[in-house]
Amino acid sequence: MNIPIHLLESLIAVEESPSMKIAAEKLNISQPALSMQLHKLEEAFNIPLFEFQGKKKILTSFGQSVYFEAKRLRNEINFSFESVNRKHLDESKLSLRIAGRRELLLKAKKSISFDGKVSLLAMSSEKAIRALNDREVDLAISRIKPNSSELVAKVFFENCPWLVTHTKWTRGKKLTDLSYDLDFLKDTPFIAYSSQSGLEADWLSHLGLTISDLNIKCECEDWLSILQMIEAGDGYSIIPDSIESNLKEVVHIELPCSVVKPETYYFIYNRSLTKLPSYKNIFRK
Repeated sequence: MNIPIHLLESLIAVEESPSMKIAAEKLNISQPALSMQLHKLEEAFNIPLFEFQGKKKILTSFGQSVYFEAKRLRNEINFSFESVNRKHLDESKLSLRIAGRRELLLKAKKSISFDGKVSLLAMSSEKAIRALNDREVDLAISRIKPNSSELVAKVFFENCPWLVTHTKWTRGKKLTDLSYDLDFLKDTPFIAYSSQSGLEADWLSHLGLTISDLNIKCECEDWLSILQMIEAGDGYSIIPDSIESNLKEVVHIELPCSVVKPETYYFIYNRSLTKLPSYKNIFRK
């Protein structure tokens, strides 16, 4: 079976666009031309790619399978030609795409030695790994160590926790005892990490508490947002020591790593990346 690449591109564009008109604009062709390409693609497979759901035209289960495979192949082709390009271009003209949580990207920027353009793409650890597998990024930062012979996981750093709060909540309290002060922990508004970090779970378990014992004010999706709320005086949290405030009104109290298991974060990349001349020494010692 010989499927022209431009027909597969038409399917990808349609699936990833809100309308046929926008899909056609992406491909720089007319809507009738796009419809003709999709018709030719269906003829090539001889199996329907689309079906109607009410008045809306959607992909069949077979069409979905073709779409995912077409996207994977497109990414593989782009990656292959990008690798050829990277072998011959000067490093200053190259790019390095790094995906991970916002606070990790800021830390990573200081640990990378690269003369070209560095693009930082904020996303969850899970999405960063998926983007790496899909060849959409070059490096992922994650505490999830993948089980793959194609991916290399290099230790980035380990973080221990500390309890962080605004001084408005510490009046009359001894700071050295604050992390063990059950009244403070249960009554002061707590800003929780929405992914249920093991840092807070370990410390609460050590004290015989659970997350339900706390006065939860809200949940946030990233540590920087939590820190910003603490700086605004909204409560306290237990966060990684890689996140630190510069405000004198914010108190940081270290929690023992013997109690709270440190979290290890990794630089994760495709093994083929460091075979390219300009990418061999991107990690600072």
